[in-house]
Amino acid sequence: MNNNVFVSTGAFKTKNLNEIIKSCLDNGFYNLELSSGLDYISDTLESIKQHRNNSMRYLIHNYFPPPTQPFVLNLAAEEQDILQKSRNHCLKAIDLSFELGSEFYSIHSGFAFKAELQHLGNNFKNVNRTSYEKAYETFVESVRILADYSSSKNKKLVVENNVITRLNLVNDRNVLLLMVTADDLIRLHKDVSKDNLGFLIDLGHLNVSSNTLSFDKFKFIDRVKDYIVAFHISDNNGEEDQNLQFDNSAWFMPILKDLSFATMIIEAYKMEALKIQELIQIIEPIFTS
Repeated sequence: MNNNVFVSTGAFKTKNLNEIIKSCLDNGFYNLELSSGLDYISDTLESIKQHRNNSMRYLIHNYFPPPTQPFVLNLAAEEQDILQKSRNHCLKAIDLSFELGSEFYSIHSGFAFKAELQHLGNNFKNVNRTSYEKAYETFVESVRILADYSSSKNKKLVVENNVITRLNLVNDRNVLLLMVTADDLIRLHKDVSKDNLGFLIDLGHLNVSSNTLSFDKFKFIDRVKDYIVAFHISDNNGEEDQNLQFDNSAWFMPILKDLSFATMIIEAYKMEALKIQELIQIIEPIFTS
């Protein structure tokens, strides 16, 4: 398995981390992104540390490790308790990334509304909104704090682009989700002004958002390519983020071939080990062509 190809924990049918790690070891998937959606288990960190010297390499993404009491991580939250809880979670995740020898820690972009668990993946345009610019300012402050802390550990901090569907536009505008367009990402990079800040481009998010807001997804990539550290790779119908499997004809394959310096993270969901292996074999030739 190429060192630049990772598999997200979301790719597995189980939400039990011990079972996922066992499947990785059994099938030769030695690069694992530890992400959200996992069941809480008291020995989560012990499971990771037990296998880190057994060929396993890890990346930490956003909401990992799962907290005992679930909450929506929002680094742009107006509510001070949620904001502090979100920042503290990320600081601890950076510590874990350092301990595991991960190259970077990646985070989700913020929300300009009071996000609850039931909102994720659903229609949230009628929720209690906050000022988009205020949310942005809070997010910049959060990213700056985390980037500084990551830098002290010689790690990169990587921000993932958000996804907006037509269902969540308000008067045909995006006033709810930060970091959707190339302008958003470039503005963030300039305002945070930290050398270790980069981007994780979720190609599924990009496909949906470009259709929703009618922008060119290839020009998006071209504008932010100098800051790209990694990709989340999955496919969809262009209308919603479905985390579907892909093949060599996928629209983004030429992009990946041109940007093969980036870390590639397979994020199609709930697959058998054989299918995961097939997707790895689609991505790996990018690094030798």
